Amino acid sequence: MLVFGCVAKPFTERTYASVTFKDIGEAAGVAVSSINTHFSSKLDMLKAA
Repeated sequence: MLVFGCVAKPFTERTYASVTFKDIGEAAGVAVSSINTHFSSKLDMLKAA
């Protein structure tokens, strides 16, 4: 999944607490709703990556 390759970028630029699903979605070029469908939290997403 493309999102996994883009997950790290926002976290390298800012702190974990300040990164949102919107930031990750923008980096990956996908809608936030697509991310929310598969992951309930940023931690779940990071664990899957």
